[in-house]
Amino acid sequence: MARREFEVRDIVEIYMHWQAGEGIRRIARNLGLDRNTVKGYVCPAVEAGFQPGEARTEAEWAEFIRRTFPEVADPMRRHKVFEEIGRHHDAIKEDLEENRASTVWQRLRDEAGLQASLTSFRRYIRAMMPEAALTREITVWRPEVPPGEEGQEDFGYLGKWTDPVTGMVHRVWAFVMVLAFSRHMFVKPVFRMDAKTWVECHILAFEFFGGVPRRIRGPTEGGWDNLKDGVVKPSVYDPAFNRDYARMASYYGTLADPCRQGHPKDKPRVERQVPYVRESLWRGREFSSPSHMDSEAVRWCLSVAGLRIHGTTRQRPSEHFENEEKSSLNALPEQ
Repeated sequence: MARREFEVRDIVEIYMHWQAGEGIRRIARNLGLDRNTVKGYVCPAVEAGFQPGEARTEAEWAEFIRRTFPEVADPMRRHKVFEEIGRHHDAIKEDLEENRASTVWQRLRDEAGLQASLTSFRRYIRAMMPEAALTREITVWRPEVPPGEEGQEDFGYLGKWTDPVTGMVHRVWAFVMVLAFSRHMFVKPVFRMDAKTWVECHILAFEFFGGVPRRIRGPTEGGWDNLKDGVVKPSVYDPAFNRDYARMASYYGTLADPCRQGHPKDKPRVERQVPYVRESLWRGREFSSPSHMDSEAVRWCLSVAGLRIHGTTRQRPSEHFENEEKSSLNALPEQ
């Protein structure tokens, strides 16, 4: 069966059903479409901030489609975009075995100069690589917070690293802090996470941002359930850890607010970041030393994670931070 070519009016029909409150499964059944096709158009609308039940005209949806899916409005552009992406077909297919589509696209954009949008890239994969399993990304919603109000933190496993000088193999984890308003991110690779390192990571994060959020969320109550064996696992109920953590928070004028175990809504903006860091910063990369690892993490935070268009805010996190949030952070204490 030939693949259906969608026009603007076809996608408008999907959105009209969706805003009427129909789910993806029902829309697919009513319009005779594949559920993944419907999902491929609904997800960008959700990421752009649209919600079911909001009344929008067909003309408004058509304008959104022309902005988000320009190749639909201009078939010649679609063919040209697919031709450009197709030059990397074999590399894309291989990379998708280990990475999500957004990571493969980002690397091609940064390293090979790919000019296609992420939306077009996903459309190409659906059309030309139907067998490729696309990673499902789930967003947990929580009300927005004011600029400078909150930093959310987490800790996750990156992988193994062989020191080229000593030949020793180290397991590497990442400390991640995300500012909840702008989504600007700080990442610090570490070889262990004891109380001393945890505090040091916070200090480095505050220095990176040039200020301190009024509240920091995490780790989970009852300990860190996401840490692997062989890592010191400080608990928020451990007196020594709690004392050092509280002392650091007091010195920097912030409130340390642990998240509840099993409640991802307490820190959703970080929950998705560790896999993103692992795939985009870490996987397939080589590092000559721990200091090289640190410098690459900072570079990545500024020039990759910081310059991507965030799916929820629709802004570049580093620019959003500089323009709207940095001035709202508490000042760093005088040394």
